This record gives sequence, structure tokens and C-alpha cells, in this order.
Amino acid sequence: MSPKDRLRIYIEFKGLTVAAFERECGLGNGFVSKIGDSIRKDKLELISNSFPDLNIDWIINEKGSMLETDNCNNNLLRESESNIVSDFNETYNRNNDNSQSDDYVLLLPVEAMAGSLQGLSEGVELRNCRKIKCPVRGADWAIQISGDSMEPEYRNGSYIYIKKMSGSFIPWGNTMVIDTIDGVVVKNIYPIEGTKEYIEARSLNPKYPPFQIETSCIIGMYRVLGGSFINSTI
Repeated sequence: MSPKDRLRIYIEFKGLTVAAFERECGLGNGFVSKIGDSIRKDKLELISNSFPDLNIDWIINEKGSMLETDNCNNNLLRESESNIVSDFNETYNRNNDNSQSDDYVLLLPVEAMAGSLQGLSEGVELRNCRKIKCPVRGADWAIQISGDSMEPEYRNGSYIYIKKMSGSFIPWGNTMVIDTIDGVVVKNIYPIEGTKEYIEARSLNPKYPPFQIETSCIIGMYRVLGGSFINSTI
């Protein structure tokens, strides 16, 4: 289990969404999802200051118990903590039976709205994501299309396989998933001459007009590596 997994256990224990936890600590949006094998000291201090009952050594090194408490006889608290950890491990292991295979990716439990911007729910609990077989290599996630604005290439109900972009390179003219503060949208993107404050988003279906997205509102960009159609249930 990684530091990110243990932090998610604590967040669930507190009854918070990931986004609410990040706001409470003064951390950036998406901080938890980006955690690797370690967490910077200044970020740990922000977390510790906001949640002093959290045992930071447990988060980093899995030493001791999740909660800092002077009452070692608080059996009810310990039992609650133990049940949460056990439940997390059971669900995590069940959802990751194929975790050693590059042929599977996590399906994000949100719909990519191809027709318009759509608000996303706060926080994606990765332990509740199921895995699906991925026909392309290099994808980080899968997400499902809703709407017909990206037809004929991507039909309503299609799964698309995406990879998070890093660095400053933008593959103009390609189909991208654009994650914004207002939601997520799937479009082909193009630069707008004379400005870097906006980009143009275009549908493949000609009945939908292009529109502009303010770059300051963009949280992340994901390149679509491929797609597959399964009979839609949405």
C-alpha cells in the first residue's frame, strides 16, 4: 500500500471528499492524485497542522497506527480504524486482480460530456474504480463518452483511453480531454491566433459549433490514445 492509499484511507475515515481535504489543508486541486512514493515535507506540515490526529509516520512509513492518540485503550477507535483499513485492502485487491497487466486501466467513474462542459463530482475514489481491458498501450485511464458531438469517431457510450500530458507541448488538432474548473469536455483543440488566454474547442460532429476555453480555467489535459465502443448504458 502506498502513501497515497493510506492518505485516502484517512480521508474516508474522516468522512471527507478528496477535494474537501485538499481545501482544508491548503493544498492544490488534485494534490492527492499526484502523490508518488513520497510527500514533500512542507506538504506534510500543512496536512499535520490541519489534521493533528493523523499519524504522519503511518502515512509515510506505515509505522504505528493511523491516528495519534494518547489513549491506547480506546478500543472503539482502533477497531474503527482497523475495519476501514481492512475494507480498503479487500476492495483494492479485488479491483486490482489484473494490476500486473498493462492491458488494463482504471475506468474513471465519471462521464466525459462530449456535448458541453459538465460539472464533476468532488474527488474520485480510485479504490472504487473498476478496471477494463485497454486496446492501446500507454494509457493512464479510461473514461466514457456521453453525447454525439464527437461522432462519427467516438460514439455515445464509447470508452476512450487517455494519457495525462506533461510539459508545455500541446498536440494541436488532436482529440483531448480537457479538465477545467467547470467540468470535463472532450474536443479537438486549436490555438487562437494573437492570444494565449484562450484555446478553441471543436466537435467532430458539424452540427455543434466551436467554442473557446479560457486557459486559466484548465486543470489538466489528457490526450486521447484510442477508443472502443460498447453498447451504451447511459
